[in-house]
Amino acid sequence: MADLNDGLVAYYPFDGNAQDESGNGNNGTVHGAILTEDRFGNVESAYRFDGTNSFIEVMDTPALRLNNTDFTVSAWVYETERNVSYQDAILTKRSSGSRNGWFYSIGTKN
Repeated sequence: MADLNDGLVAYYPFDGNAQDESGNGNNGTVHGAILTEDRFGNVESAYRFDGTNSFIEVMDTPALRLNNTDFTVSAWVYETERNVSYQDAILTKRSSGSRNGWFYSIGTKN
């Protein structure tokens, strides 16, 4: 059986903060997002984003660059409204000022 922690580079359970629990120190800094209850009613176990300028920033490290390697990303997302004029970003990793990197979003188009 595969060990799901094998090769894990970041894990964010949002237990009252945005700290990386993988042991790799890829901690997040919260900008405007507000702690709220998760889908099970556990307080301070999820974040609410305003859809405009709230986000969690994780500093660049070689482990997060993914340089043409296989990888898996998992996230639980509950969307309360959709902005149809653009895609709602869930995760992004790109160079500052460029479009090099990757982007996961919820959008209205395939």
